[in-house]
Amino acid sequence: LVVDIRAVDEGEAGVTVEAERIAHRFGVGLEWIAADPRTRGLPVGGLADSMCASGLLLACAHHRSELSAAACIGGNPHLAGDALESVAAPILLVVGENDLDSLSAARTAQRNLGVSELAVINDTRSVVDEPEAFFAAAYRIRDWFVDHLATEAH
Repeated sequence: LVVDIRAVDEGEAGVTVEAERIAHRFGVGLEWIAADPRTRGLPVGGLADSMCASGLLLACAHHRSELSAAACIGGNPHLAGDALESVAAPILLVVGENDLDSLSAARTAQRNLGVSELAVINDTRSVVDEPEAFFAAAYRIRDWFVDHLATEAH
């Protein structure tokens, strides 16, 4: 199940407001999943890139028992601030080796997360814009979810 939480025509409302808006939308999606008898009780993973990364981490903090694992590609995950300490789900942070801002942001976030891993994709800046990097990240994220969601399902 894929839920797109970004509206096409949204303007920039500021980083904090945007993160809260994204977190709220993740929460609405989680409530829908929990309410549907076909999906209730299944392990749920969250994936976000760019600006949505901090929103996903806020959602992880607010919905501790509903998200089983999450992965963030680039972005500014550290902007979830103090909420990072409340995240219970294991978190994978994926960044390009040459994206120094995102690498620094991910390391800052990781210091405040419980179970987390930093996956650095070599020889790339933008994981989502460079095809080889994108596929390397996709395989790493797939493995992360297989490892963390499969164990949750048993």
